[in-house]
Parts: sequence; structure tokens; C-alpha cells
Amino acid sequence: MYELTYENQGSKTFLVYQLQKQDQLDTFTYGMLSNNKMKGVLPILFMQMNEKQFVKYDISSKVTLQQFLSGMVRKNDFLTSVISIVSAILDAEEYMIQYDSFLLDTGKIYVDITTGEASVISMPLMGVKNTQSFALFCKQLLFNTQFDQREDTSYVAYIINYLNQNSNLSLVDFKAMLTGQLHPVANKAIAAESNYQEEYIQKKAVENAINMTSQVKQSRTIQKNAMVARDEMIRKNEIPLDKKIVNQEKKVQNKKVTQNLEFAIPGMDEGMRMPGMAEDEKKEKKLKHKKKAKKEKREKKEKGTGFFHFGKKKKVETPQQQFMPEDQHMEGTPMGEMQQQIPSSPYQVITGEPSFSSGMNQPFGFGETTVLNQGAGETMVLGESGQIQGGGQPYLLRVKNNQRIPIGQGVFRLGKDLEHVDYCIDDNAAISRCHATVIMKNGCYDVLDNNSTNHTYVDGVMLRPNEEKELHDKTKITLGNEEFIFNIQ
Repeated sequence: MYELTYENQGSKTFLVYQLQKQDQLDTFTYGMLSNNKMKGVLPILFMQMNEKQFVKYDISSKVTLQQFLSGMVRKNDFLTSVISIVSAILDAEEYMIQYDSFLLDTGKIYVDITTGEASVISMPLMGVKNTQSFALFCKQLLFNTQFDQREDTSYVAYIINYLNQNSNLSLVDFKAMLTGQLHPVANKAIAAESNYQEEYIQKKAVENAINMTSQVKQSRTIQKNAMVARDEMIRKNEIPLDKKIVNQEKKVQNKKVTQNLEFAIPGMDEGMRMPGMAEDEKKEKKLKHKKKAKKEKREKKEKGTGFFHFGKKKKVETPQQQFMPEDQHMEGTPMGEMQQQIPSSPYQVITGEPSFSSGMNQPFGFGETTVLNQGAGETMVLGESGQIQGGGQPYLLRVKNNQRIPIGQGVFRLGKDLEHVDYCIDDNAAISRCHATVIMKNGCYDVLDNNSTNHTYVDGVMLRPNEEKELHDKTKITLGNEEFIFNIQ
């Protein structure tokens, strides 16, 4: 749709579009892009030479999404790039940049190979209409990507099902789902914390409701008992009606709701009391008090009265202990009978000392990480079968140290970023993170420059960014100032 070309200015690489006669610049969108730094959106520069107008995008040290997702793709790389695209579109909406202005093409989306985050292009032209839905773009991306089978690839099917079930895709919800797939442990922890808080709130609400219900029941019981006692005493004419009402109402008001006045009766609700129970309790206490007074009076008569009392020391009655003293063990009582007298507990009692593992039987180095081939300093390139490719396969000869580098796969990357290349050149500062790629197509081999800072040369001719050049036997390839010879055995 748009013809974009590459332009090198020193160590910078730009993607350039020349405005056509029918194109009209959208000054509002351009102003937003040029005056605001938006993460995930490529910065733009407008230039005019005579009658020609250009817009330029800085893509230095970036590769296309198509190149980034070539070969076997890992879960972290795929999800990180897609999440960054969704985030860029959502952030751009806050600056009133329309979704239609973005070029959703894997050849026009650029990725920082170190972080895996992608940047999109917004074309500030009037009448630009991106009719492709984001769900369709993601489906095509999933179907055209080869995922690393050494990892759990169930997330791919999950994303496809999610896209199929949501016809009106919400980018906010889609981003949250992708983030959950990228960080499943953190997502589970957040969900568990949320569930715990929700359960705690519900539990507290139920407890408060039960407490309020109990207090209401107790209050109603006290009022009911007060009314019954008042009616009973009025009926017996024990006190005048007006004084009885006033005294009883004062007692009801001063009575605490939290006082425990009930006892368990089968078939009755918790907190309910039988009518007349309070009166019976008063009578019983009054009777006990009278008996105690008579007993004390009788003892005084027997022992004599006065300020001083000579003879035996007065015995002071103490309330009986309800608990057995520690030094008494119910002698003469068999253990079986003693156990029968003790009510059985609903909880299981665990006896014996707890057992702890001291860890002394663990093998040496348990829980630690063993670093293999530490300090080897070289990278061994493996083919698809996991074996070093031998005869009949092409290879690169590094002129600096005569190292032979077999090319045993369809996409072979060279650069200084160990995590994202197949051959790491870590002893040359002129090499970019992912400098160049050797690609096999239909039995032939091409070399591709990945927007490198110091460029790629084939037999002394510099390649433009993302330009492919066919390789033949004894072809000389120069990455910055590092020379290689391509050989076919």
C-alpha cells in the first residue's frame, strides 16, 4: 500500500515515505506524534526538499517483526512483542490517534531485539484506513509463527480460542489475558490474594449480621420478660401500677444487651428464654440469701458475740474449688472410669514429638545451580537434530581466528546478543546485537542486514537495511570490520 525505503545517515537508519500528489498530511496526528514521546510508537520526522515531502521514522538497531519471529520462537519473545503492540495502540488513543492510522504489517513493525518490545508506525495522512481488525492480525501472526516445541505451547491454543470467542475484541481485556499467560505465577498470586480478600470480607459481613441478629433477639427477649414480669406483679397487686411501670422500665433500660440470660433448651432458637425464668431465678437467690443469714445468726449464738472472740480461730468458709488440685489423682479410681468421666473431645489429640527433617541426608549441592562450560568462551552451533553439522553443509570461516562456523538451520543469526543469535561475536564492539542473518531459501543462501549500525558488506558492496543478497561459494561477508568467508563443501 505504501512504498517505504531505507535511508542511512551515519549510524542512524530511517524508514522513509515520500508523500504522493493525492496524499494530504494530517497536521493534528503529525503534531501529536512529533511533540509527544509515546512508548511503542516510532518517532516521526517531516522533511521537504523543493516540492517533495517526506516523513521519516527512526528504526536504528531494530529488526522487523517478521525477522524477529523467524525460526523457532519462544513464548516470552512472542507474548512480549504482542503485548507491546497492544500497549502502544492503547497509549496512542489517549493522544487521540486513531487505530486506523497504524500499519499492522509484520514487515512494518520493528522490534528491539534486546527487550523484545515492538514499535508501530502511525501514518499521519488524511483518509488512511486500516480495515484489518486486530483480532485477524493476531490470528495471522499465530498461524505464521513456528513456536519452540521444547516449551509448553498450550498458550497458543488458548489465545486462538480467546480470539474466536470474543467477536468484539477489547484491547484492555486482551492485554490482561496476554499478561496472565506471560506471568502465570504472578497472575495466580494476584487472583488468590483477591479471592482471599473477598472471602474475608464476606466472612466478616456474615459475622456482623449474626452478631446484630443475636443482639436484636436478646433485646427483644429482655423486653418480653420485663413485660411478662410487670403484668404478673400488677395482677398480684404487689406494687402500684404507676410505680411498677416506672421501676421496670428503668431496669430494662439499664440492662445490658450482652448479659447472658439464656440456657439451651432443645427445639428453641439460640438466645430465647422461657417466660417467668427471671422471676424464678430471683426467688431462688432470695431463698439462698435467707438460709445463709439464718446459718450465720445461729453460729454467732453458739460462739458468742462481741468485738473480740477468744478460743478457736474462726473458720472462714471458702468457696469450693471446681477443679481438682494438681497433687490429687483420684486414688482408687480406675483409669477406665476416669476416662469415662471426662467428656470426649470432638478434636483429635496428637501425641508424641513432632518429626523434623534436618536435611543432613540430602545429596551434596541440593537446590543449587551447576554452571556448565563456564568460561569456555565459544559458542557451539547445533543443527535441527541437535548434532553438529558435518560434510555437505555450508559454513562460515571467521578470518580473525580461522574458526569454522557450520550453518545448520534455515535462519542463522549473527551478532553480539547471546540470547537472540545463533553465533555470538562478543569480542568486537563494532558488531550490532543482531547484526545480520543468513537465510536458506529453496536450497540457496542469502545474507540479510538487520539495520546494523556499522552495516553489512558482500564482496565490498554495502547492503541497505533489510536488503537480501545471494551468497555463493567463497563469497566475502563483512560485518562492520569483522570478515567472514562463506563456503559450500
